[in-house]
Amino acid sequence: MGKPKIFVLDTNVILHDHKAIRKFRDNNLVIPVTVIEEIDKFKKGTDTLSFNARGFMRDLDRITNGRDFGAGGLPIGPNLGWIKVEPNHPFPEEAADFFTDDIPDHRILATAMWMRDHNPGTFVALVTKDINLRMKAKAVGMAVQDYLTDKIQED
Repeated sequence: MGKPKIFVLDTNVILHDHKAIRKFRDNNLVIPVTVIEEIDKFKKGTDTLSFNARGFMRDLDRITNGRDFGAGGLPIGPNLGWIKVEPNHPFPEEAADFFTDDIPDHRILATAMWMRDHNPGTFVALVTKDINLRMKAKAVGMAVQDYLTDKIQED
């Protein structure tokens, strides 16, 4: 069994599938605080996005069970990795001028890059369903993946 990977989740992954955090096997997950802020905007309502926002926050609350995430995060469950909410981080110096707008996508990308740079020897990827954010990540050399659990692969 290889070393666990770290996946940084974008808001749209959680709004698409509130149980997404349980689908990364023994890999570790980082939720940028910006994602929590964005999810907060969706929790009221009766549509699927609102349902997923509330479901995710309830699940995260159960995982913490009154505890802090701490530096290493908390276990998600049996045979699963850990999860933590990570504060916003600035872009690395070499990428500081690439994205000047202070928008959620840029804060999420900067946090993913910070996780990558502060976890040498560990594969770190941003996971997003947003094709524009995937292109931005590729532009700065950040590993990025689409969330594909809902797609059927055809031969």
